[in-house]
Amino acid sequence: MFMLMGSAIAAIYIMLTGDTNPISNWDLDNNPALLILTIIFSFVATIYSMNLFIGILSNEISDTKTRELFLTLRAEILEEIELLYRYMLSHQRRKENWVPFVIFYECQIVKLREYIMDIQKDK
Repeated sequence: MFMLMGSAIAAIYIMLTGDTNPISNWDLDNNPALLILTIIFSFVATIYSMNLFIGILSNEISDTKTRELFLTLRAEILEEIELLYRYMLSHQRRKENWVPFVIFYECQIVKLREYIMDIQKDK
């Protein structure tokens, strides 16, 4: 298979695509259709897998963006509640149906510390 330049390049290409036995009994010079089909299949499979990975990645980025927007909206709502509570009169603060008595916010301490460290590094 390495006797001619064309078959040597084809053998190296086949080895790069994952075939562990590039030296076989068939000759690429006598069977060019097999070489063309192998190259076409590898290009089509590569393009298909790249499109698949790009689609998965874009879905993951979209989900992350949605979660980020949700957390930003939650922070804005909490900020508005706290600012509104500051400017309320005392008889308005006593009405439990206006402002919740307790606001529970759940977070992971490790991620919170990493976020604080990132903020401190930027300053």
